[in-house]
Amino acid sequence: MSDFIKDGTGRGYGAKVDAANRLTTFATSLSEYDYVTARGRGFNVNTQNLTPASSSQTPVFYLKNDSTNNIVIEAWFFGVGGPQTGSPAAGTPSVIAVYPSPTAVTGGVSVPIINRSAKDPYSFNLTALKHDAGSPLLVNGTSTPSSSDLGDPVLWQYQSNGVGSRAFGVVHLHLPAGQWVVVTVEFTGTLIAPVYTGFTGYVEEET
Repeated sequence: MSDFIKDGTGRGYGAKVDAANRLTTFATSLSEYDYVTARGRGFNVNTQNLTPASSSQTPVFYLKNDSTNNIVIEAWFFGVGGPQTGSPAAGTPSVIAVYPSPTAVTGGVSVPIINRSAKDPYSFNLTALKHDAGSPLLVNGTSTPSSSDLGDPVLWQYQSNGVGSRAFGVVHLHLPAGQWVVVTVEFTGTLIAPVYTGFTGYVEEET
């Protein structure tokens, strides 16, 4: 006799099988980011407005993972504001970059880490600092670090100089326990403009 698979509700619904004898199923999946954010482990950190002291390459934001769990930086955002001083070199955009664990980062002022699940009491064990006129962010003791101070960037891109220009991208940057990243901006010519930057991310699930 034939075998039948029925649902467990007692209603007698039979399972659907296609011509290749494959059982039809239905499931909903979530990305890890969506899953952990719903559990209060997703965060957003935003410098809001700051003005670099120089048009040279300047560190503007620092994020360190002080926890024992790994962090995933899901996305990176950056924007340029006004009023601006000076002028950019003709036809040349600015450059923004992210450097993994450059030499001896000091200075800066604290930036709050915001939980992406409203009212969740989970406390993120992260250090976030931004450049401030009264406390500039320094790499190896200087606000205009050299390439040897910074190392090689893990993310690097051009950025429009226009007031209100902005960039956002999914980056999936893995930040192990005890490691850090620094965001820099380099204008061209004599331009100096207010900027903001930050990350969205989450605490990686333990396995």
